[in-house]
Amino acid sequence: MESQVTDIELLMQTKAGRRQAFTTLYDRYWDVLYTFAFVRTKDERVTREILQELWIPIYEKPASIKCDHEGSARRYLFSKLNYNIIDFYHQRKSEPTVPCSELPEPLLNITDEEYHEILNSETAVSLLDMVAEVVSTLPTPQQRVYELRINQGKSVEETAERLGISKKTVSNHLSAAITEVRRKLGPEYETSKKMAVLLVVLELIAEQG
Repeated sequence: MESQVTDIELLMQTKAGRRQAFTTLYDRYWDVLYTFAFVRTKDERVTREILQELWIPIYEKPASIKCDHEGSARRYLFSKLNYNIIDFYHQRKSEPTVPCSELPEPLLNITDEEYHEILNSETAVSLLDMVAEVVSTLPTPQQRVYELRINQGKSVEETAERLGISKKTVSNHLSAAITEVRRKLGPEYETSKKMAVLLVVLELIAEQG
């Protein structure tokens, strides 16, 4: 099954000229990377341009991508994406031009420095570990949906097909999971802007199709 193929294996296959392997890796992370970038840029065109700049070098030099001990490129991708976003605006000496008034307040007020801190591998992993601990206590159906939608970046339709449930059920399970995470991490959520932003980003992912 596709979910059993690690990122490093896909990168090795990409290096060997297997285009489908790159497509699989691209699809695996597209939703979540797009959301993280759009939250910062608030501009669809700029977001797609930055993501293109992220993926082209990966396709051309897959062996240069760093994976963790589990064969995952997730940390590398988020870290590189963050640097690309900062570099994009630094080179143009500008700020995002398309506002997104519908974004929650924590995201509207976040600075480049705070965003960088949130996406820093150690900080992000620490926060996600806290979330994962709560998720591990949830009913199995919610855990499965969370794994596919958040950790693997699957769409609602893909998740529904994989689990044999309706798209509405997928949305309901993920919404319930994130609500429970927010409830159990209430004290941390109230005192940590980083945790607040992370949970809001998860909610934005949950709202995507």
